[in-house]
Amino acid sequence: MAKRHVKLSPRARRFWLHFITELAEQNPTAAEKIAIRFEILRDKLADFPNMAQRGKIPYTRRMVMRPLILTVRVNGNLAEIALIRHERQAEPDSF
Repeated sequence: MAKRHVKLSPRARRFWLHFITELAEQNPTAAEKIAIRFEILRDKLADFPNMAQRGKIPYTRRMVMRPLILTVRVNGNLAEIALIRHERQAEPDSF
């Protein structure tokens, strides 16, 4: 099977850019490490989109990459990181 395309929703992209920018200002080494972990997770997601547990929202998967939690929607050849939140934030009931 071909690799799935993995993309970030606009909401997830905004959160990620804000999070990684603030972290880089406080601790550049930590920001670099989490950015690398994020890219590794995206690569794994392209091959194994159902590797994570089912999410609270129907048709989603919940992936933990501490301190972040990603909500992923898989539809055909696309895996979309629909939501990224900090582990201290409550899980939404919908998007």
